[in-house]
Amino acid sequence: MVRAGAEHELFSANFKDLRDQNHVFDAVFGSNSTSLVLTGAGGQAERVDVCQVTSGRFDTLQKTPILGRAFTIEEDKPGAPHVILLGEGFWERRFARDPGIIGQSLTVSGESFTVVGVIPGSFHASWKTTDAFAPLRWLDDKIGGENQRGNHPGIYVVGRMKNRVTVAQARDDVKALAKRLTEEHPMSNARQSMTVAPCSTR
Repeated sequence: MVRAGAEHELFSANFKDLRDQNHVFDAVFGSNSTSLVLTGAGGQAERVDVCQVTSGRFDTLQKTPILGRAFTIEEDKPGAPHVILLGEGFWERRFARDPGIIGQSLTVSGESFTVVGVIPGSFHASWKTTDAFAPLRWLDDKIGGENQRGNHPGIYVVGRMKNRVTVAQARDDVKALAKRLTEEHPMSNARQSMTVAPCSTR
């Protein structure tokens, strides 16, 4: 199976355009990393590394949680209930691998999130130190999402290419999309471009 990653950190609205208008990917996900304060469910407050992701991330990489479930498409929509996935290492350190954590509430930066799953530490090399995963939609709610195309949260994009599509073809497709977006949104996209390069999924 061939995968490719867009090397450009995108505006939130531009990511959605890439996801919906490309002709070369079976699936596309976006993510953004941040550090937040977590409280609740026992223990003292602590700063945790949180990866904010779209629901398609786990489907794109064809991986499943070791406990509970991943995010749903509905949980990607504005105003959806807040849910969170825990990284395996954090689950072990803070909750002693207690399966009863599913359904419990954690307070993240003053907002309540329900734990719905646990992501294995072997899921991806860059995620071994990630403590938790929240829907990227939560970031959209804060910065305006599609209504604020000029906001730049730095979304990293990865897509799984369709069968028989080459990296060169994928690159040409997203560059053409970037050109169209520049023409449609010159105020926000005049200096923006997109490219594609192979990336590891391990």
